Amino acid sequence: MGQAAEARWRDAEAAGLYQRALDLGDVKAGQELAWLWQERQRAEESRRVQEQTALAGDGEVLEELLEQMLEQEQYQQAEQLVREAAGRGSPTAQLHLARALVLDGETEEATRWYAEVARCSDPDILRAYADDLRERGDLDGARAALRAAGDRHAMGELAALAAGTAEAEEAAREAFAAGEATPLKDLAERAEAEGRTADAERLYGNAITVFERRRRQREEGVDLIDFEAGPRSLLDYLNPAVLPMPPGETWALRQLVALLDTAQGAAAGDDALGQVARAGNSWALERLLRRLRERGQDQEAQALLDSEVERGSPWALWVQAHRAVHDGEVPDDVRRALLERAAAARAGQAVRTLMERAEQAERRAEADQWALHAAARGYTTPLWKLVQDREKAGLPEEAEQLAWKAPAGQRSWTLRRLAQDRAGEQAVPLLRRACDEALAWAPGMLAERLEKAGEFVEAECLARRAADAGDRQALEELAARRKDDDPDRQWQALLANGLTAEGSPAAPW
Repeated sequence: MGQAAEARWRDAEAAGLYQRALDLGDVKAGQELAWLWQERQRAEESRRVQEQTALAGDGEVLEELLEQMLEQEQYQQAEQLVREAAGRGSPTAQLHLARALVLDGETEEATRWYAEVARCSDPDILRAYADDLRERGDLDGARAALRAAGDRHAMGELAALAAGTAEAEEAAREAFAAGEATPLKDLAERAEAEGRTADAERLYGNAITVFERRRRQREEGVDLIDFEAGPRSLLDYLNPAVLPMPPGETWALRQLVALLDTAQGAAAGDDALGQVARAGNSWALERLLRRLRERGQDQEAQALLDSEVERGSPWALWVQAHRAVHDGEVPDDVRRALLERAAAARAGQAVRTLMERAEQAERRAEADQWALHAAARGYTTPLWKLVQDREKAGLPEEAEQLAWKAPAGQRSWTLRRLAQDRAGEQAVPLLRRACDEALAWAPGMLAERLEKAGEFVEAECLARRAADAGDRQALEELAARRKDDDPDRQWQALLANGLTAEGSPAAPW
């Protein structure tokens, strides 16, 4: 029901459809209907819908209404609203009511409503409830509420409430597993600062274990590993900024290595890096290679890299291939063989390099194959770069043909970017085909281009079609531009989805 209303949001039917959806408990429909009445300057209707939406369980709308009521000193209405919402099971209302009753000294009734809050499943409300318990000194109750909340923020707060070192570590590890790193990081750094080296090593090790598990899960979920972090090329393999290790996931290993170096000697951190590198972490491997070379141990560094190549490490294979590509003495067939081996090991940059070399040699069919091979495996950068390069080279038909060949998951995005980059009427044939292929973004974009070309009737038709599909922007912009040229205010009919104020069909431009 709500989706039907959204599709016809400018029609006379929209308000009724939204209202029916809200009556069935759809709070999103209530938000849309309140906004619709505001747009139509129907403040009383908007307020009525907001109240119904709040009573249907929308906590955010309830808090907005309460704030408005308190600002207007409508205390009785605010209490009536919060009590009714609480009685209907709104956790937000129950929490506000319990807090208000505590302030009024109604402890027994407040306890009853707090008990209702404790049974809810809303993490935000449970964390707020835990704050109330903590302020009253009920730390056991606060811990129970935070455990019931169970999200990363709650687990982080739970760690702060831990009593004793063992409990603090356990809570910090639980928080870390839920995605909240601060408690474990703080414990490890405190242990290091206090000279408890063994404790710090253990805590950093706990963090590394979790980070490694996440890294393996990420790499198992992709067919090609992207060794770039952003649009830069990998010009130098000794560049940690381009390795697939999010900066927030390196702190534990970095600090453990620094701790070991300080406590046991300048090279003591090598073992920790080596252990993680052998598990497949290319960031750790790069750091270890860098340390060896900085200490003048070039032979050891090369031996390490060679051993990783033999083990089939994607990053090591890419490094080997990358070196060969930039070494003028390496035969071309050897370069290609090394690149293909790296590509087979899921090194995304090797696939991109193979594509670029084929395109430079004007073997365009081969370049297409490599670009589409990468895109089909979730690495879209090569395909888009090839489309762009052909467009810039004055080959728009080939660029467009390649974009249409993109895998289903990337085709719409690629075509949209290509159409956006084309100026004026140059994009119209592509946009017409995209409309025929039912790509949702195409009607609105084509309407904009046709309006600029003076094709007003077709532009309006397409803009209405886009609005019916949920893209409201094109029609709003058409109406706004028509406003200054339409003293009879017929432009307002556009915002009724083609209806006049009386409900009859509006005349076209």
